[in-house]
Order: sequence, then C-alpha cells, then structure tokens
Amino acid sequence: MIATKAVANRTTVGIIRELSGGSMQSVELTKKVFWVGAEDPDLRVFDIVVKTDYGTTYNSYLLLGEKVALIDAVKEGFENLFFARIEEHVPLERIDFLIVNHTEPDHSGAIKLLLARNPKIKLICSKPAVPFLKKIINDDSVVIDGVRGGDRLDLGGLSLEFISAPFMHWPDTMFTYCPEEKILFPCDGYAAHFSPYESIFFKPGDKVHEKEALHYYDAIMRPYASFCRKASQAVIDMDIKIVAPSHGPINRDEPKRFIEKYLEWTAPKNSGDKKRVLIAFASSYGNTRMMAQEIDQTLQQAGIATTMVDLAHIPAKELRDHYEAADAILFGTPTFVGDVVKPVWDAAQLLMTVSSVGKKAAVFGSYGWGGQAVDILESYLESLKLKVHKPGVKARLVPSAAELEECRRFAEAFSGFVQQG
Repeated sequence: MIATKAVANRTTVGIIRELSGGSMQSVELTKKVFWVGAEDPDLRVFDIVVKTDYGTTYNSYLLLGEKVALIDAVKEGFENLFFARIEEHVPLERIDFLIVNHTEPDHSGAIKLLLARNPKIKLICSKPAVPFLKKIINDDSVVIDGVRGGDRLDLGGLSLEFISAPFMHWPDTMFTYCPEEKILFPCDGYAAHFSPYESIFFKPGDKVHEKEALHYYDAIMRPYASFCRKASQAVIDMDIKIVAPSHGPINRDEPKRFIEKYLEWTAPKNSGDKKRVLIAFASSYGNTRMMAQEIDQTLQQAGIATTMVDLAHIPAKELRDHYEAADAILFGTPTFVGDVVKPVWDAAQLLMTVSSVGKKAAVFGSYGWGGQAVDILESYLESLKLKVHKPGVKARLVPSAAELEECRRFAEAFSGFVQQG
C-alpha cells in the first residue's frame, strides 16, 4: 500500500531508485528526530530560472516529543511519499504542530492536504508569515500562531526555539533550533538543490554538493546578502551538531561549514579607505564613452576610486562582483529608438541578483534626438530602490566642450552625493 502511494508521486529517476533497492524510508537524525521529506531527482529548473542539474529534495523533519511536531512540509505532488514516511513513526492524526519556517510553495504546497488528514494541527510561523499562510490555506478555521524571534515551544522532552531570519530569502523566513538535539533547521539557509543518490547526509569533500551550495547562494540568496550575513552571524556561535536545511543534504559531519561559507561569501567586497564608483556604460560611436572618461577623471580628482567597464563585453558574473564592490554605480547609455540600449538594460536588470537596495546611482548618456534613455533608466533604478542622483547628464551626438564641462560638474556633484553619510 505504501509503496503504491509512493510510486504514484515519484518521477522516473525516483522509481528507478526504488526498483534498484534505493531507500524510500525516513532517515533517523537522532532517536527523536527524523527526515521525512521527498526527493525530486528529475527537476532541472526551479522557480522558472534556476538550473538544478542534480534535482532537489524537499526536506521535512518529524520531532517526537510528548507532542509531535513537523518542521516544514513538501511541495504539492509529493504528499503521498511524505505521508508514508511520517506514518513509519506516527499516524498523521498524532501530529500536534507544523512549523512553517518559510511559506514558499515548495515547502507549503502539501499543507492543505496534510490539514485535510488532520485538521487539528496548529501551524506555527513567523508573524510576517501569517498573512502569507492565510492566503495559502484559505481556511479561517485553521489555527495559525505567529511567533517572534526568541519565542519557544515545549514539546515535552524536546523544545524548539525560533530565530528571526527575515529576507533569507523571503520576509517571512525564520530558523528553528532544537537545543536538546542541537539541531538547526534553517529552511532555505545553507541549502543546495541537490538530490543525493546514496545518503541524505553531507559527505565531506563532496565537490558536487559544494558547487551546488554555492550555486544556490548565488542564484537565490545573493540579492539578500546583508540579511544572510546577519542571520549567519546570529547562529555561528551556537552549539550546533546538525544543520538540517530545506533542500539538499543534511550536515552532521561539518555542521557549520556552510554557515562559515555564507559569512565568507557575504563579506564586504570594498575594503579600501576610498569610496568606489563603478562606471558601467555602452557606446556605439564613442560619444557616451567620451562622457564616461570625463566623469571618471573628475571623480578620481575628487578622491574617488573608480572602475570603468564596457557593458557590451563584460561577463555577467564579473559585473555582479563589481556591483557588490562599488559604493555607487554610474550607468552610461545612448538613446536608441527612444530607449536604453540592450547591454545597459541587461546590466541594470542584473542588479536584482545582488544586494543593491539603497546603493547610490546616476545615469548619463549621449543621444541624437529625444534623449529619453537617461530618464527611463533613472526611473527603473528608483523602482529597484537605489538612491538616484538626478538629473543625469546628456550630450547630443559628439559632446561639445560645454557639454564635457557639464559632465565634470555632474561628476563633482555626484562625488559629493557619494561621500555623504
């Protein structure tokens, strides 16, 4: 019966695993804590854009105190395997609490199906998660308790402590810690989209896992680097024997390895004494480049460290590193067909993939007629919550001496803007 249910929700690779002797059972972390999640080894794209070459797992954890708690659910479509693994230990009707560390559908998709089997389960989440969870459940009869960082839940023989970790990577995120077993459940923190074949546990020296953990950070967490750093600093000195994330392997051999990696990856990139400005431009006939060079020279004279990059030729990875190292960004774009040119648009949209909120910025550019690109890009940068110095500076066709002087005045004003507070 259980095998039939499980196979109904398994992908082709998952079925092959079972037929070849791969385990479909829950996994013991400690005598009172078990992994009861689900594998998705065939997944090749997550959230529309994130490559998952090695699939993923939807990790859920069962805690057996006097009362029974689950930490996180699984994605809809994997509920039968999820339920079967729970029922190796207790009937679904025995579950008292579901801890929802994060409400994204890959963790919350099976909640309604679980509640259909046991409507008495009390949902525990962060206070910011309450409105999200209500819109997922759409059932006012369900009890949802919003907790704050520092709150505790006594299960009898086990307890849970809740740690606020907002924007790692949603505003609702929290970590859960079990002090008796010294297990940290950080949800998407320190995770990897990686469905291991042999074991759910991290193997020291596993280069694939290491690569996928970095890819996960880079693709999902990097826009929230400052929040990741704050959360990691909050837990690095805790007594942790196991880190049990929501995706990928559980780490018990080197439990703090990826916490330390996050502190390394989120370390400030500009360690110099001077403010640093990135001048990122594209130029078809050299006119916008001429403006960029004049602005660059003036900023250097004002004591600003600068980096100039041609957006038509720089790789995205390198540009993202420059974004993080810069205190401010100047974009230079010609106006083509009443719009920002594509390399500059692509570069501006890349800001969403790094921590850029509050970073200072401005725009300059040449044009033949219209000159709308500068204004369009300023508005877009403001929509991303950058602090935009306006108005930008424009030059028609080949910059004249007067227009180059205007570029110098613009750079001097921008220098003051960058060096303020």
